[in-house]
Amino acid sequence: MMGWMRRPFVLASLVLYVLLAIGSVAGLLRAPDTQVAQAAASPVGSVLQPAVCFADLAGGLTVTGIAVAAAAIDYPGVRGGRRLGLFAGWLGLSLAEALQKDLLPVPGPTGALQGPNAGWCRAMEAVADGPVLGLGGAILVGIEHLAHLPVSRHVPSLPYTFPSGHAARSSYVLGLLAAGFWGNGWLGWAVAAIGAAAEAWILVAAHWHWASDVLAGWLLAGVTLAVVLPRRRRG
Repeated sequence: MMGWMRRPFVLASLVLYVLLAIGSVAGLLRAPDTQVAQAAASPVGSVLQPAVCFADLAGGLTVTGIAVAAAAIDYPGVRGGRRLGLFAGWLGLSLAEALQKDLLPVPGPTGALQGPNAGWCRAMEAVADGPVLGLGGAILVGIEHLAHLPVSRHVPSLPYTFPSGHAARSSYVLGLLAAGFWGNGWLGWAVAAIGAAAEAWILVAAHWHWASDVLAGWLLAGVTLAVVLPRRRRG
């Protein structure tokens, strides 16, 4: 993203994010969210369960954290301590997502997709993300305590779904790869967009998230990428 585009993009994204948050909390988006969820789920069924497992891991804390850490080791155009900024971006959006779920009462969809592999999928998720979620929960409680926020419902059993952390983290990783390792051209960003759209469709079709949750996750990832990615020099 060109430097001159970043500020208007960030401002527009933040405004849209706030509008989404207000609409979600007020229940104004429930009807369109429900329609999108029904349309996304209608052609599938329990056949989607393996894809749900993949999407769960692909947007989870452990897989995305490892991917960001590996990319930051030799990220093009980034040197020294700025490499930590790429990881700090991932950490910041993950904490922001968890804190907002703790603060914003937006119940998620009911009737999450189940299938013959659901138990195996949940067990795999617990092994992959359990320790990280426990640490994240402790950090979140500490932040709430320091900020005097009496709202702790504690990770990992957050009952609310706005914004989608899976959509935010997976989009952040795809954006890093597109900007740094896929040539930063239209083809790399097209691949990233397809990956983000696939993750989003699975999350909505499986009734894990509302479409507005996913859109908010994309905005969160986009703003974070605009902040941490190195600026391209003209010429």
